[in-house]
Amino acid sequence: MKKTPLLALAALLLSACGSSSPALSRVTSAPAASSEAASVEATSVLPSSSVFVAPTAEDFVPRYLNKIASYKTYKAITKGSTKATVFFIETVQSIDVTLIKSEYSYLKNESHSNMVNTVHEAYFHGEKTAYRNNDEAKYTVATLNEYLDVYGVYPFDAAIEGYLCGEGCIQSVEPIETEQGYAFKLTFDPEKSTNNVRMQMKAFGGLDDYPKFSSIAIDVYVKADLTPDHLDVTADYVAKMFLESNCHQEYRVDFSSFDETIEVPNLDEVKSEYDF
Repeated sequence: MKKTPLLALAALLLSACGSSSPALSRVTSAPAASSEAASVEATSVLPSSSVFVAPTAEDFVPRYLNKIASYKTYKAITKGSTKATVFFIETVQSIDVTLIKSEYSYLKNESHSNMVNTVHEAYFHGEKTAYRNNDEAKYTVATLNEYLDVYGVYPFDAAIEGYLCGEGCIQSVEPIETEQGYAFKLTFDPEKSTNNVRMQMKAFGGLDDYPKFSSIAIDVYVKADLTPDHLDVTADYVAKMFLESNCHQEYRVDFSSFDETIEVPNLDEVKSEYDF
């Protein structure tokens, strides 16, 4: 869901921007679960159940989406980096994201290098959002739809890291050997799965055009009851700010605090000041 591409070096060079692609419209992420998979999941997650069915490549994605959606609260911490190359010069930009699902949910997406620093902070409650970027003192209050018209990705959609999971969006699902729980490598279609992520990255990074993906792979690790443990994400794409930059992104998402009480940063202040 996230992660500003590295184009600071390109911003120092002069080049014609060319024409931009037509504006994208957000694609709604409908649940990918079939009724059969949902039925399997409903019985398999009960602690007392003796009929747990191990996930397969065919049913893992809908069962994973059902499982994570079943939790009222959780925290996800992302750490990683993006390497961008322009004229054989490489720049590394950090990725740091805090996501909290709760009654009042919270997202803070930071990306820093020695030349570019971006911060996006957002609160979500029902159909309302409050968000700000970089050094803005005030939050903008908007409807959820207004927010998504600009930023594309809703962190709690039936998607994985903002990548769509509908028909044709995932090219392959392959099991990964793991000592505990289950793990699968998901390879996403670079065009069909990326609509909302491209919107978010263009808005977060102030790009001249939407990034163009060439590969996305996400290794999904879950516990024995399918509760998410962590994700390893790799993606390759081209992004443009004055000049095109070849970007390679790697990051890890660690999940915790499922159905626990989680403190949301500065929530009381935002609620009181913005009637949020």
